Amino acid sequence: MRKLQWTQVTWYSKLATIILLMGAFPALAFYIGTQYEETMLATTQEQYIDISNI
Repeated sequence: MRKLQWTQVTWYSKLATIILLMGAFPALAFYIGTQYEETMLATTQEQYIDISNI
């Protein structure tokens, strides 16, 4: 049985890094950005209440 070397960079770790950097992080950032935008729109709509009909 081959001894595992923790400091050796394997193709598995390179593949995992590429998947995270190219896929997971941008998707997470996009999701957080859309949630932030929805929150900001909701708070700005509450600030401007139309009182011309009163």
